Amino acid sequence: MSTKLFLILLLILGGVIVLGIMRKPKPTPTLTPQTKTMGAVEVEVTPKTLTKGKEAVFEVVLNTHSVDLNYDYTKIITLTDNLGKNYKALNWSGENSGHHLSGQLTFEPLSTKAQKIILNIDGIDNQSASFTWDL
Repeated sequence: MSTKLFLILLLILGGVIVLGIMRKPKPTPTLTPQTKTMGAVEVEVTPKTLTKGKEAVFEVVLNTHSVDLNYDYTKIITLTDNLGKNYKALNWSGENSGHHLSGQLTFEPLSTKAQKIILNIDGIDNQSASFTWDL
């Protein structure tokens, strides 16, 4: 291999490395759990899947010592985005009564244009709460 060809390849490789270092990676959204108290019920919601174009999945954990948690979670939990689009709840995989329960709630696929997701719970111990995550 000639010296000239070697130097050209070395310059190209160096340029690719510099461009790769300078390119800023897109920040990954933080899908941290959020906990709120709704009357006598502690509610923790953890996003399991929040990917644009895919079904949104949340783990919901409810704990109380005084309230019966007999609700239709596909009806009292709603999901909207920052553009005002409402997403239909498709499935609740957990229990429907008791004092300590958990399950996963799945919603239809998220819009590819959404930037923020808001999960609203209405009616647990006559209270409402909202949980928000950036996409």
